[in-house]
Amino acid sequence: MLFSILKNIAIALITERLTKRYLMARGSKAKYTSKQKRQAQHIEDSAKKSGKSTKTAERIAWATVNKETGGAGKRVKNTAPSKKGGRKATHASH
Repeated sequence: MLFSILKNIAIALITERLTKRYLMARGSKAKYTSKQKRQAQHIEDSAKKSGKSTKTAERIAWATVNKETGGAGKRVKNTAPSKKGGRKATHASH
């Protein structure tokens, strides 16, 4: 009896985890704010203008948005990546 109950609980927990894992596919942009989506689109357009492929431009755009904002729906702000124009800062060492 106890084994049967524990077995059912274990199955329920595993099913719940699998359901949560697969409900939102990896790469889904559903939880990003509209501002983050606009930023990514602007960055993607700029990358395409500079000759990047569509796939590469999209990857660059979302990587930049994630780096600046901390990911989907987050409010962290680090504007250093966009201020550098995607390039590493160069500092003269004396």
